[in-house]
Amino acid sequence: GPQHLLPASLEPSPPTSSHGPIKMPAVLKRPAAAATAAAAKRQKKGQATKQMPIQPAKQAKAKEAVWPKRDPLLVKVATGLGQALDVPEAARFMLDDVLETSLGTFQEDRHPYQAKLVGVIEDTLGSVEQRLQASLDGVQEEAKRTNEAKE
Repeated sequence: GPQHLLPASLEPSPPTSSHGPIKMPAVLKRPAAAATAAAAKRQKKGQATKQMPIQPAKQAKAKEAVWPKRDPLLVKVATGLGQALDVPEAARFMLDDVLETSLGTFQEDRHPYQAKLVGVIEDTLGSVEQRLQASLDGVQEEAKRTNEAKE
């Protein structure tokens, strides 16, 4: 037989309640699976099965999700957050998701957590600004050198 590693006093006992042992519910098959199994049994026994004609699925008109209109200023902030390539994608999505509830709330009405998120958004946009400024400075320096070389 199987060897038990735990002494009998530490063996788990079946779950109980004040009304006695708890019984697990019987596993039920999904109705579609049960119907398919029953049809297979009838067919096996040689009984005729009535098949439903296969109808093409109705082509429902594709309805696009309607999103609430976003404040144009928040759209600009979201665009800036999208450029924060040094921030993990999941964090960028999280910051984008909380824009309305953090920046969309008046400063004096913000909860401390909302204020903290605004600080994180500000830091993230600050790092994007620094990266873009460094890139711009590099391009301007290269253009200056190119112009000097032509003269």
